[in-house]
Amino acid sequence: MSSYVSPKYISDIGIKETIYENKDGKITYLLNNGYKYKEFPENFRDMQDQDVRYMHDCLLEQSKIDLKTIIVPSKLVADDNNLYGYIAPFVEGKPIQNIDLDFLISDLLRIIRELEADVRALSRDGWVMEDMHDQNLLINKSLSTGYIIDTDCYEKSKELLLVRKNYAKIFNTIIYSILPRIQLTKTFRKELIQRFFYMASQGLIPTSEFLQYILCEIRQYIVSKLTVEELRLKLK
Repeated sequence: MSSYVSPKYISDIGIKETIYENKDGKITYLLNNGYKYKEFPENFRDMQDQDVRYMHDCLLEQSKIDLKTIIVPSKLVADDNNLYGYIAPFVEGKPIQNIDLDFLISDLLRIIRELEADVRALSRDGWVMEDMHDQNLLINKSLSTGYIIDTDCYEKSKELLLVRKNYAKIFNTIIYSILPRIQLTKTFRKELIQRFFYMASQGLIPTSEFLQYILCEIRQYIVSKLTVEELRLKLK
């Protein structure tokens, strides 16, 4: 099966709505077939350009990767001269910073472990995760699943210890989305930073190990904020 489709394929399928428009001109559409199409601006299409050609080669290679939580391109929209964009599965979810903490308590640790398994596989294959931020890490509450989207900024690298570099990017994305919303005691916060925060931020330990350490403290804080009736309903 070909990894390419022409721009006519997009017009034949039809666009249902615009999902996101980036300030650099990239526009993401939801197609009528349920997939998304990320369209590149006109000044970033010419495959005679070295940067565009490199992007094309990376996206083409990504389309052959099989991962559970990292959403990679399924088709490139291109012709002999231009890379118009790419098609990828559309997944629903909210950015991690918009997820309520009681959900994070019950499910985040398992979701992060699934993400880390794919990150390790990606790292072994030589990929570095550039432009990792909270808008690219989605949580689907109904499916209790996490997704990393928009892989067009990933690059091939021959660096050593890539898993550490990618772990650090995941950690900083997750922790700075949730930690400011958690009221930890001063003693606990100091111990947390001294013992674990530096190691996790440098990718020396995975985010899941860091979260395991603070899980009990977070849970105690959430429970302390619930009324008796709210707690009874949550325990049903």
